Order: sequence, then structure tokens, then C-alpha cells
Amino acid sequence: MVIPKHQKFSLQERIRWQRKIIRHDKWVLHTRGSHHRSVVEFARHQLQWTTQELKESLLEQSSSGRYLLSSSAICWACWDRVAYCESTGNWSSNTGNGFEGGLQFTNSTWIAWGGGKYANHAYNASREQQIIIANGHDLGNWPVCRTRW
Repeated sequence: MVIPKHQKFSLQERIRWQRKIIRHDKWVLHTRGSHHRSVVEFARHQLQWTTQELKESLLEQSSSGRYLLSSSAICWACWDRVAYCESTGNWSSNTGNGFEGGLQFTNSTWIAWGGGKYANHAYNASREQQIIIANGHDLGNWPVCRTRW
């Protein structure tokens, strides 16, 4: 279960969806004997991502009581899923194959997209910084993992 991607939600609706996903993932983990192990593994990881995203949403709600455009435009859990696919969620990944960080940027792409303002290499940047750089770009840059979005 994931949040429908082609709809805009208010902060309250987003929080409702996040809670619904958490309940579903807890159920999958509780009944894991009746699910394929890949489904259980994805639910375990998604539970972590969505719990973190829910915390951020609740902080956003309590800090101002309004919907903040700067952070609402980013689906943090969505990018976590892409990173899990690309680098098993290792945001400091540097295997020497020319791709770096959790989202596996090439260094030239990292610099061209503005990542140099955070770090010289993506693997030296935080998760949040990598997501901020990636967020404005087409998911076609992640052809295999974009389906996990």
C-alpha cells in the first residue's frame, strides 16, 4: 500500500494516509507467514520510512498549524524507496563504480544539479540534501527504481 502519487493531499489527508499505511505494514509483518518474503521485507522498510514521514508531517502540523509548501512538495518516503532500490538505502554509498550516494548520482550530475553547494560528492551529503537535489528532476533518471515510487 502506498499513497496515491498523482493526487495532491492536504496535510491532514497526508497524515491519514501515512497512518493507514503504517497500520497496513504492521498487519503484513504480523501475518508474515502468509506473505512472500519480499512483501514482508518491503513492508518492514516502508514502515520505517512512513513512520519517519509521519513524524515530519506531525512536526509540520504542530509548528505552524498550516501546510508548508517548501517541505510538502517533497515525498521523503518516495525518495527513500528509490534509494532503497538503488543503494539498499545507504546514503553514503561509494562503491567506486562511478555512482554515489543513496540515489546513485554520477559526480558530474551531482554538481550540475547544484549538489556542490552541499558537498563535493553525493556520498558526503545528507539524505535530506540528496533528496532536495533530486526532487526537481524527472524520475526517468532512475529508470529501474522509478517504478518503486
